[in-house]
Amino acid sequence: MGNSRSGALSREVLQELRASTRYTEEELSRWYDGFQRQCPDGRIRRDEFERIYSNFFP
Repeated sequence: MGNSRSGALSREVLQELRASTRYTEEELSRWYDGFQRQCPDGRIRRDEFERIYSNFFP
């Protein structure tokens, strides 16, 4: 989902996400950076996902 060399989202992925969502490039990049900090290997455990998801969809 990102540019493995730089650790940032690729321009192509950003364009696709912007076209299919209402979020800005800055928002998407900020969320991706946060995910990279919390899950540097790009994986998230089920219990972590459920905890995060429940904050948005109680």
